[in-house]
Amino acid sequence: MSDYFILFLTAVFAGFVDAIAGGGGLITLPALMLTGMSPLAAMATNKFQGSFASVAAAYSFSKKKLIDWSIGYKIIILAYAGGLVGALFISSMPKDILKYALPPILILVAIYFMFSKNINLENKNQKISKTLFILMVIPIIGFYDGAIGPGTGSFYMIAYTYLLGFGIINAIAHTKIANAACNLGALTVFSLQGNIVILLGVIMAVGASLGAFLGSIYILKYNTKIVRPMLILVSLFMAIKLILQSFNSN
Repeated sequence: MSDYFILFLTAVFAGFVDAIAGGGGLITLPALMLTGMSPLAAMATNKFQGSFASVAAAYSFSKKKLIDWSIGYKIIILAYAGGLVGALFISSMPKDILKYALPPILILVAIYFMFSKNINLENKNQKISKTLFILMVIPIIGFYDGAIGPGTGSFYMIAYTYLLGFGIINAIAHTKIANAACNLGALTVFSLQGNIVILLGVIMAVGASLGAFLGSIYILKYNTKIVRPMLILVSLFMAIKLILQSFNSN
């Protein structure tokens, strides 16, 4: 079975769980690295395939008039800048450091997802001004997205609700535009550096879109409690396999 087909199926699964529980990047990024692709190429290709969905989601929420554009444009600019700087930073790191550092980081993010289901996102009060939030929080999370990626949407969601007191729908809508912007910022760097495997990225984008469609149907008909544990187990398994692969290659 070719790597392309395996990664297509992986993207379908990742898109499926991402539509229900989030965190699809915890599956697609290590899957790309397990093919033997360099960490930077894997991150760039993963960012490329994930950007299709994030931009489409941002556009959808915009059309539904759920974006407050008095702050929306500023969010886009600062998130884009954060993603761009994050990608520049990770691109400057030695290949060997990325090879050994990424799997433990992915494990930590998976553990975060394990406990984040217990975080209450309802009825929070605004704790900081929108200006401070946009100037500080938006680019910091954007930097993480450009440098690492998985979990960014969840981090933005928690930030919007806990720090600005946004309701769930409002937080989701503004998370989507921030996520799309930092994705595009990182893609700007990765594209100029030639790190993206375009064909593979397109194949995975198609798979992720199919998975997201199936997930949107599943979530309306079936019990979704098993999906998050499945995501965590699969991502932990792949990250641990990456660690073992790294040591066995020495």
